[in-house]
Amino acid sequence: MSCSSPQCAWSPSMQEQGFVVVRRGDVGAWLREPAACSHEPAPPFSEADIAARYRGFDGPMFPRPDDVPFEGRPAASDALSQLQEFCGSLGPEVSCDIIYLDTSATGGGERNACLSDLTFLGYDFGFYQWQYNKWSVIVCEILQHTYPELEAFATRLNSHLLLPDVEAAYRVQETRAHLVERGGEREGRLETTIPGEEFRPVGIYALHR
Repeated sequence: MSCSSPQCAWSPSMQEQGFVVVRRGDVGAWLREPAACSHEPAPPFSEADIAARYRGFDGPMFPRPDDVPFEGRPAASDALSQLQEFCGSLGPEVSCDIIYLDTSATGGGERNACLSDLTFLGYDFGFYQWQYNKWSVIVCEILQHTYPELEAFATRLNSHLLLPDVEAAYRVQETRAHLVERGGEREGRLETTIPGEEFRPVGIYALHR
């Protein structure tokens, strides 16, 4: 996967799980995101609709490297109170969404005891390394004008614009792999990966309200 930010010179290994913070609802901030998608949304979806409903890992990220010492990487559970304090400091005008990513998901939405205090929202699919190196296939390839074979999965998405189960995520993976074999990356309609990056299902969990 490509990344234009100079911050990408630093490349940590992929974290298996942890908390991240995403700014929601602000279409303008979404479009300013360095990893923003380059295609137009596929009907019936609009940029505003995607920004309002999507609860996955893509989009404008917090904290920034100079905010708290996580640098956009998934944070351990013992850092949750610090993340909540940070979000509270931003004020009510900022929609600050703390979500938990589980990239080692194998299905069921309830892998380990740590997740029992969280609400399972669905599966994103793509690559998350840190805030400057991430790609959601749902946001940037299924909900955008890319290939009809991928756009067809939009009918499987739930109210959070996430996949309902890991089996659906693996079907996306198979479909995408066939399109890559047909030249989808060379045509510029699919994101290009680099050695060491892997697209995979990512379980998304939210704090209990």
